[in-house]
Amino acid sequence: AGDVVARVSGRTGRPRRSPHWGSAIDQARTAALALLKGDEAPAYRPAPYYWTEQWGLDVKVCGSVMPGTVATVLAGSLAERSALIQWTRDGVPVAAATVNHRMPVARLRRLATTG
Repeated sequence: AGDVVARVSGRTGRPRRSPHWGSAIDQARTAALALLKGDEAPAYRPAPYYWTEQWGLDVKVCGSVMPGTVATVLAGSLAERSALIQWTRDGVPVAAATVNHRMPVARLRRLATTG
């Protein structure tokens, strides 16, 4: 378990990484519950999150932006360098991001999963 671990994606069957300390914490919690509860423990459900600051942009992303997803700007504008963006696949939210747009990570995670 940890931020350098590759796991097999349930959707694609290919190895995936989520190189962020939050992944390491989530995986450790799942491993501990598996040790304590055995088969009754909930399965690991990755909640990808990362952020970066590059060229004057503060970017935070929750979820997985994959080919075939549709991006919608919910607030702001990329041209103005401040936006809230959500990606959907078949109308279901799969990712959300902020660009120079202040928002708590918990709210961004909700936009990435429930809309």
